Amino acid sequence: AVDAAGYTGNFRREQPSNWKKCTFKEFVSIFKSNKGKLGELMRIIKSIDRDHNGYVTVTECDDILKIIFSPELNKVNLKMVLKYFCSSANKVLLDYKQLKNFLEKNVVLPDNAPVFFEKERFEKMHEESKRLLSNDTHKLNPTQ
Repeated sequence: AVDAAGYTGNFRREQPSNWKKCTFKEFVSIFKSNKGKLGELMRIIKSIDRDHNGYVTVTECDDILKIIFSPELNKVNLKMVLKYFCSSANKVLLDYKQLKNFLEKNVVLPDNAPVFFEKERFEKMHEESKRLLSNDTHKLNPTQ
């Protein structure tokens, strides 16, 4: 069942098409300019992970990020960035330890450095992004 708040990880809540889509480089730069907030993010996420299994829903993480990084992320679509950290077995769940490791590796890099990814996971995420974008295109053009 899908709840009205969208806590299924599928971003069922309306995200206006005029919201800016966030890139990985932009996502990392927000943490670089607010280095102390990574710890705050992890503390909040751990506090809602009652099972202590290392996962929260994608929508919960999206909400937390928008609260912590308001106003920077208020009208930003984080879907493509957060999908990278989803469990391969359950796309609803986000592996917050993987998010933390990604941010820790990238926040210390110089601003002009490329964003660091685990190659295999990045390739899988890239294919998923292409698929999602093609699905969004079909929704926008119902005549196709």
